[in-house]
Amino acid sequence: MKSLNTKLLSSLIISAAISNSAIAQESKKLWWENVTPTALIEIEAFVADPPNGPSESDIVVATVEFGATAQITKQLTAEITLLYEEDETDLEVDVATLNYAFEGSTLSLLAGQAYLPFGVFESSFISDPLTLEIGETRETTVSVTHEANGFSGVFYAFNGDVNENQRNQINGFGVNANYKTDIFSIGLSYISAIGDSDTLQDALSSTDVNDQTAGLALDTLASFGNVTLIVEYVTALDEFDDAALVDTKPSATNLEINYSLRLANKPATLAFAYQTTGESLALELPETRLLAGLSLELSDNIGLGFELVFDEDYDDNEGGTGDSTTVFNVQFAAQF
Repeated sequence: MKSLNTKLLSSLIISAAISNSAIAQESKKLWWENVTPTALIEIEAFVADPPNGPSESDIVVATVEFGATAQITKQLTAEITLLYEEDETDLEVDVATLNYAFEGSTLSLLAGQAYLPFGVFESSFISDPLTLEIGETRETTVSVTHEANGFSGVFYAFNGDVNENQRNQINGFGVNANYKTDIFSIGLSYISAIGDSDTLQDALSSTDVNDQTAGLALDTLASFGNVTLIVEYVTALDEFDDAALVDTKPSATNLEINYSLRLANKPATLAFAYQTTGESLALELPETRLLAGLSLELSDNIGLGFELVFDEDYDDNEGGTGDSTTVFNVQFAAQF
């Protein structure tokens, strides 16, 4: 009887050891098996009819983007994105973040270089909306996000390149609140230093300012069957005292409507938009922009887009020319 018990115990130990070994082998994946790579290529061609001089045209590699997301642990995710834009951006690290989701909690912590959650800039067009031109901000940041029941809230802090009274400090911050359902979303964003946005920062005469200028963004998106409506507004909350933007409070609005249909038995989107800016002459942005576009999904992750853009400059009495420019854009894109 003792011999039988010994054999049984030995069998159980061996079985447990084999089972544990199998589990360990399954959980101990090679590092690259936890990495999801992505890539995007966008080739664009345009023909422009400026108010003075002959027409212009060109073909450019508008975007080359390489990305990788790694699930390091159940809680920790790492993301890296490299970006190249012909004539605009040399190959560089565009995004590099670590995101930690607290187990059993609605909170997550993100740290790294990222586009701050100020504005949404949703659009179906090839051209970036004018709201993005005013508000898009990339900085190294630390943020805390809460998500539950369709609501998300983010608080973030950063040290921007525009310094107040020559102090190099982590004194930039912002909040973003968003509520989303299957057919509707609404969001509100605040940033303490909108001068750190990519466009405004380039326009400033100096990165040293007496006072930071805050910014506000409102956005909403609603879907009604095949129709999607996008409304967004971005503005500085105070006037800048910088020499290049003195006494200006730049703002932008995007009103866009999209209609989903099938064209040649392929998914397509027909889009129209009306966009405006305010006090943005120094940013070299038009006062009004009208757009009409058509995008076609040729197959999974392959798209072809067309758009017609009509820009009108600020009037003479506002320091502009009052001239208009027409541009026709074509984009061929693949994501893989």
